Amino acid sequence: AQFGEIARWDGTQWTDLDGGINTGGAIQTMAVYQGQLYIGGAFQEFAGNAGNFIQRWDGNTWTGVGGGVLGNPPGSNGAITDLVVHDDRLYAGGVFEFAGGVRAERVAVFDGNQWCGLGGDFFKNVITIEFYQDTLYVAGATPLVIGNGPPNDTIQWIAKYNQGTDFDTCGAITTGLP
Repeated sequence: AQFGEIARWDGTQWTDLDGGINTGGAIQTMAVYQGQLYIGGAFQEFAGNAGNFIQRWDGNTWTGVGGGVLGNPPGSNGAITDLVVHDDRLYAGGVFEFAGGVRAERVAVFDGNQWCGLGGDFFKNVITIEFYQDTLYVAGATPLVIGNGPPNDTIQWIAKYNQGTDFDTCGAITTGLP
């Protein structure tokens, strides 16, 4: 059987989740947020998927997530490599530069309605994110470069986000590519 990169086990057999994701993509991370399954990875809406690099499963169908995330230029790699839920928000880390149409360099937050950028930019790809004692930590496969232009700070592999729950720009779009 063809499962579109994702399937569910019902105790007896594996079954399809309404097509999953279409050709040319890969799921890299999953998280349950507000009772729905969110998947992130390297897949795009133009290939017939429900969203750009992120979509959610409500138990019956796939839908997009606030316009998804995008690389720069739009159409380039914007993959999500990690998703984590904290304080009723969904955090995403990856390769993207925009989330829901707003600037969000490699880390973004979704509150169920809109995406927000955290402020401060990562110029190297984020591989994993996690919370420890209410503090966000971000790690990369190469040293992270942080800043809004020269001079930039190079952080070796892992960074601690020190700005609490303040967000930079927030916004939401409901269609595909802007």
